[in-house]
Amino acid sequence: MAGAVVENLSNRKLIVLISFLLICLLVCFLLGGLVAPAPSNVQSVLATKCYDNSQNKSKFFYVRPNGGCDKIDDLHGPEAEERHIAYKNVVFAFQLPLPRGGIELDYSRWIQNLIGILQIDVTFFKEWELMEPRVPVTIEARLGYRNKGDPDDEWKEYATSTESRTMDCSPPERDGYLYSCSLLPLFELGALHHDYYLLNLRFPVIYENNRGLGPVSDLWLVAINQNGGFTKVWLSLKTIFFPMVVGVMIWFWRRVQLLARQPTLLESMLLALGVALSTLNLPLEYLTLSFEMPFMLLLGDMKQGIFYSMLLSFWLVFAGEHLMNQDDTERKGLRGYWKQLSCVGVGCLSMFIFDMCERGIQLRNPFYSIWANEIGTQIALSFVIIAGIAAGVYFLFLSYIIYRVFRNISAKRQALPAMASARRHFYEGVIYRFKFLMLATLLCAAMTVIGFILGQVSEGKWKWYDEDINLEYTSALFTGVYGMWNVYILALLCLYSPSHKRWPSESEIVMQELSGEDLDERKRELRDQLLDPLLEHLHDVHSFVRSKMLQLWHKLSLKHAIPLNLQHKVLTMTTGRLNDKTGTVRKNAVQLLIVLMQGNPYGERLPLEELGAKKESEEAKLKEMLEASGNQPQRIQVDPSKCGPTKTELWNAMEPEILVAIHEVFDEEDIDMSMSELTNEEVIQQLNACNYKRVARMFITEDDEEQEDPVEILDKIKSIFVGDEDNDGEREEMERLVQEAVEQEIQQPPQEEESKEIGQQRMLVMFLKDSHAFASSVYAAIPMVCQLLCSKQTSDILEAIDFFVTAFEFDVLDAMQGVRRMLSLIWSSEEDVKKAVVNAYKRLYMNMEATGSKRRALQVVSNLSALISLSTQGELASLEELIAMCVKSGDLPKICIQVMWEKFSMALPDTTEEESRSALMLLTMVASAEVQVVTSNVNVLVSVGLGERGSKDFRLAHLTCAALLKMAPTKAATDCKEQPMRFPPTNEIFECSKKLLVEGLTRLEDVHYSQFATTSVSLIYTLAEHPDMIMGDVLKEMCAIVYKSSRDQSGNLMENAELEVPTTVLTRIFVVAGQVALRQLIHLDVHVYSELRRRARVREEKQEETSKQKRNLLQSASRRRVSTRPQQEQCESGEDDELVGAVADDDEAEYVRKICESEIVTGGHSLLSSMAPLVILVNSNPAKYPDPSLRAAASLCLAEFMLVSPQFCSQHLRLLFTVLEKSPEEVIRSNLVIAMGDLNFRFPNLIEPWTPNLYSRLRDDSPIVKRTTLNVLSHLILNDMVKVKGQISDIALCVIDPDTRISSMSRMFFSEFARKGNALYNVMPDIISRLCDPEAAVAEENFRVVLKGIIVLIQKDKQNESLVEKIILRLGASRTERQSRDLMYCLSLLTFNERSLRRILEHWNCISDKIHEEGVVETLNAILATTKKAFAKQEIRGLIDEIEAKIKETVDADQDEQQVVRKAQASQVTKAQAPKNKPKRKQRAKDSEEEEVSMDDDEPEMPGHPAHLGTPHSSNKKTPLRHGRNIRKKIAIPQVSSDDESSVEEDEDDDDDSEKEDRKAQLAAKLKKNMGSTRSIRATRRQTEADSGSDQDVFIKPASRGKSNPGKNKLSEKKKSTTTRSRR
Repeated sequence: MAGAVVENLSNRKLIVLISFLLICLLVCFLLGGLVAPAPSNVQSVLATKCYDNSQNKSKFFYVRPNGGCDKIDDLHGPEAEERHIAYKNVVFAFQLPLPRGGIELDYSRWIQNLIGILQIDVTFFKEWELMEPRVPVTIEARLGYRNKGDPDDEWKEYATSTESRTMDCSPPERDGYLYSCSLLPLFELGALHHDYYLLNLRFPVIYENNRGLGPVSDLWLVAINQNGGFTKVWLSLKTIFFPMVVGVMIWFWRRVQLLARQPTLLESMLLALGVALSTLNLPLEYLTLSFEMPFMLLLGDMKQGIFYSMLLSFWLVFAGEHLMNQDDTERKGLRGYWKQLSCVGVGCLSMFIFDMCERGIQLRNPFYSIWANEIGTQIALSFVIIAGIAAGVYFLFLSYIIYRVFRNISAKRQALPAMASARRHFYEGVIYRFKFLMLATLLCAAMTVIGFILGQVSEGKWKWYDEDINLEYTSALFTGVYGMWNVYILALLCLYSPSHKRWPSESEIVMQELSGEDLDERKRELRDQLLDPLLEHLHDVHSFVRSKMLQLWHKLSLKHAIPLNLQHKVLTMTTGRLNDKTGTVRKNAVQLLIVLMQGNPYGERLPLEELGAKKESEEAKLKEMLEASGNQPQRIQVDPSKCGPTKTELWNAMEPEILVAIHEVFDEEDIDMSMSELTNEEVIQQLNACNYKRVARMFITEDDEEQEDPVEILDKIKSIFVGDEDNDGEREEMERLVQEAVEQEIQQPPQEEESKEIGQQRMLVMFLKDSHAFASSVYAAIPMVCQLLCSKQTSDILEAIDFFVTAFEFDVLDAMQGVRRMLSLIWSSEEDVKKAVVNAYKRLYMNMEATGSKRRALQVVSNLSALISLSTQGELASLEELIAMCVKSGDLPKICIQVMWEKFSMALPDTTEEESRSALMLLTMVASAEVQVVTSNVNVLVSVGLGERGSKDFRLAHLTCAALLKMAPTKAATDCKEQPMRFPPTNEIFECSKKLLVEGLTRLEDVHYSQFATTSVSLIYTLAEHPDMIMGDVLKEMCAIVYKSSRDQSGNLMENAELEVPTTVLTRIFVVAGQVALRQLIHLDVHVYSELRRRARVREEKQEETSKQKRNLLQSASRRRVSTRPQQEQCESGEDDELVGAVADDDEAEYVRKICESEIVTGGHSLLSSMAPLVILVNSNPAKYPDPSLRAAASLCLAEFMLVSPQFCSQHLRLLFTVLEKSPEEVIRSNLVIAMGDLNFRFPNLIEPWTPNLYSRLRDDSPIVKRTTLNVLSHLILNDMVKVKGQISDIALCVIDPDTRISSMSRMFFSEFARKGNALYNVMPDIISRLCDPEAAVAEENFRVVLKGIIVLIQKDKQNESLVEKIILRLGASRTERQSRDLMYCLSLLTFNERSLRRILEHWNCISDKIHEEGVVETLNAILATTKKAFAKQEIRGLIDEIEAKIKETVDADQDEQQVVRKAQASQVTKAQAPKNKPKRKQRAKDSEEEEVSMDDDEPEMPGHPAHLGTPHSSNKKTPLRHGRNIRKKIAIPQVSSDDESSVEEDEDDDDDSEKEDRKAQLAAKLKKNMGSTRSIRATRRQTEADSGSDQDVFIKPASRGKSNPGKNKLSEKKKSTTTRSRR
């Protein structure tokens, strides 16, 4: 089963089907044209004027037979005047139908509707008052009926009503003629059930009714009814088509239900369309022959509305589902078309309301018309207009979708030439058939519109009153259009039904007939021919096709139908699909990898190292066997790992996809111009990783005037990827060797006995090679699947988890990397991911197949213990959460916990110390979810973990303390009346802990003492009453031990002599002291403070209860005395109580703060304060105390002491930062960086001046310190604990750090920082200024990488506009060309709009000064080109044209300046070469003056130009007049030299001419040397000022380096220049 019938139907059957349907359509047209009469019949009936003297309105006046009416011939004749007939006595009678040829006719019940239109003949008499153009007419209408067999005068009333109409009239030119009046719609009946109808009309003249109506002479009724003969033909077509459509629809749905999948959206819409057509075809009109059903008109309109709404919706879905967009494989159902379908819904709803407002009311009153009054007309027009707008929008949507469909088809056709011929013809046929259906759809739509218009014309002939209209052939159109819709929908149901051909697809043929390795050569070749296209489709341009092909290979692998020679090839190509951009393709690729591993023919285990070793040993054995038998080993060895697809084969598979990528890049509006070029090796890597667009962008540059053809670009990429594979010498040599080996094998005589063993050994070697290559490919896929664990799509994560579980089960060693990495996903917010992680670990470590619950529990605990032994701290935290979830869900049985206790206590035989510790860690994790595990076994923990074993193993003691800490509450509660759970100091827990702390001080062989001491101190402070007393005793005993051991070693000590203490002992004392200080702070600040508040709360509640009892007694004693004063006093007392409570809280906090500040580490009265000088001494003398561990403990102890007291912190902060910067150990620096974060949180005002020193650690040589610093700063900045300043540029530089973890952390920081309002925007100018500063020495490529990753995070338009202005201002103050290029690159990264372009124009002087520098003009042009593509507004294009004109003008002016300078240089050189013995002083002076004047005329007078920096001479010498002006001759030429002079000025004086010429030549040479061919005079002045006044930094610097004052700088430059000239 493959696709729909339209894709698999043969041409012969397709022609037969289409011919049959066309014949049906032709029959419909012929029935309408030859058999059916005209659709409608029109009769004009003249009213019979009857005289009603009695004015009996219940009486019917009829015409036939005579006697039912007193006829009046002329209402304005003599007879009427004689009888004094007025309008109120006149009844106009219409009897329908009219007789024909003297035969009385009757209405047939085949007639489905009757419409009555009234025409009033009003005569124009001059003596009468002229009628108004719009005359309101009031009509009393009464409709009656009778049937055959009824008496002639027995008319039954059908409906009666008084209606108002408005008639438009225009008078004639002559007297006695009729007014030209409009027709008035009168009534409408549906499904005529009676034979005869009688209509009586009156014109009442009461009040203001009919006062403006002129002399009525006659009334005409235009009766329009549907022909009964046409109804018969119409119903005959319905009777035929209804069962046909129902039958085809049932056949279609049964074929859909046979599929294993759910019905697609297109199939569901086809079924709904068939149901709507069947509803329309249902011939309910037959019921009108027996029953009176006046609602048939409304019912018919509703059926047509349902059909047309369904048809319009189907067109949208039909076109949308054929877009064949490779990125739109996952459909969202009708939700994806809600915009388009809303137009259909609005239009149909409007027409339904309109129809109900008219024909719905006509069921009760057939004379009603919504157009009769202005309000009804406005309402009707409103609904009609809304429906029209909705229809217009709908057709716009439909046209756009159809345009995209045909455009997509044209684009996809370009990939057809690369396909095999059979596949190409197949897809061409599908495309042509689809185009045919689309054209048929458009033809049907056009015919429907034409039929609707003709139907309206047919029914509206009477409305236009044009006798020339002849529509006798509209019956053929009506029946033809009706048949066309049935034929069209029948064709769709047939062609788009699922194909159930019995011949299988390529994959099914292989699975059923060509699977296995025992095939002959012909079947092998056929199998390869069938499977090769499936391999090629893995690189198809459509993601749906790639996904489908992966599913087919999945099925082949499940059936073990993939041949051995393709296993590695399929695995390699599937691995390449792991980087696909479509989620479904990645999902199916991972699933295929799993199935390939599970169904691999090489064994249940894939250990790469074992396979490699075994392969080498078997190869050596084969070699020995060949040598022993006298045969030479094979001359060619083919590596199976290189037996994958060749480059040519890979290129043929990916070529269509690359071609589509090239076209998509051509269509992109904004091509990334900043991407660096790729080497050939990088191009090949990108192609293998399916990054086709990136490769295409490298070959397509936006500034090329003539873009290359996509085919040429494709050839270039092919030449790089394929290379010289076809001409590769190694391949030719390999083929030659293979050919020689084959010939040698043919010529070699057969061997009898040894050939069998050698053949078996050779087969074994080949098998091992294949298995090793297969395992190598699986190992190569693991890093790619690891990346999927970080994907944003849940499906990728779930499939990656399943892959690693399977790989781990196959002993793929590298799979442990993914198993550990997915452990962190237990913290994911997606419940499916968390469940998948839990199930994966249950499958790997808990679901054991061992018999017996005890043995199974032992295996589970052993597996978890092995997992714990290799886990990091982060993995242990995640594992604790996972085990807690398993305990809560009951997946970890009680027997496992029992086994853990047995292993911990070593009750089980053969339990090692490591297993005991792992079991204790598991118990600690279990206690996170079930604390009773610890509380019920405290004695076991203390006796084992803190007893004899704990004294010998501090790791076990540390883990025991961590387990006991699980008993402590997570947060101190102040609203609980009960006291917190704390044990007395004499408890066994603290006695054992105290003993281990003291006795373990001198047991130096166990290096885990510090870890145990930290946890033990935390345990004592968390669970013990008066922990400070316990730890005080511990510290005293420690000091006593130290003193005693030092005295024993050194004998009697002199007073004030230094103690000699082992370094390790002193280190441990520092660890304990620091931890005691920190825990004492937490104890006071949290536990003591909470306990004080709790006790105060209890006292308040008791006092409140006591006062309440007293108030009750007082109220009972004085119930009769009511006064407001006691109430007021009570309110005031309540407020005072609240105030007293708040003050009490402040007092408690102040009390705690005072203790921390003056009584713990300061004051000299506590143990810790006595130890502080020793801590400071060790930190201050690293040369005296060189041991790294000691200095690490001392520095950390100092930081913990500083956390307690702000006074102590301020005193020793400089020492701490000195240690941080000068310590050579990275561990000390990393620890202190973390401590700085804690100090910044506790004392932000003290740490704030030292923040730059903390930022400087980002430039540390150690990656560990840099990573720690970045982590701490990110936490402080994102939580608003530190002010963000210009030093954040140091974090920006971490983006280009070679350590990938640091760079990724930096990128993540800026992503989070950008979400904090305007935070990133506020610091962006400082980042740009610092990074482009020459002192920063940031490489240009690195600068671009950093800024590209940060500026893109700024999305708001206002922020972009402001940044544009700031960068332009900095551009004007830049000092070097490199700064200008950097700032222009920053501009190119921003998004420009109209206001941003105006900023460029406003500050054009800042840009024009740099226009000559390299890259400025090119970047500006690129910005303008990108903006022009993005915006089509005329205002923006005008601004762009203005900026381009300014660029051209500035460039031209700069070129003119350069030309003038070159002229001056040439003139100076010429004069310098002139003979010195013939001076012509006056002529030279004249020439010099002319040159100066020309320079002044050519040079634009701009402020700050070098030519205007000179000041007039103080000399009184007058110069001659020229052109009536006194011209002062001066030339100020800037030069760049090592001295402090900024300019050189030459005046005309009485010096020697030859010296002057030499000097001019020298100046010109210097100017030429420093300017170059592209530097202008303004640029030279900038460089000269920068070199001469280097101490003045014109570029705007961050606040930390001092802000520059441009005005002050200019003034100082001017003064300096003036001073220099005066000195000369």
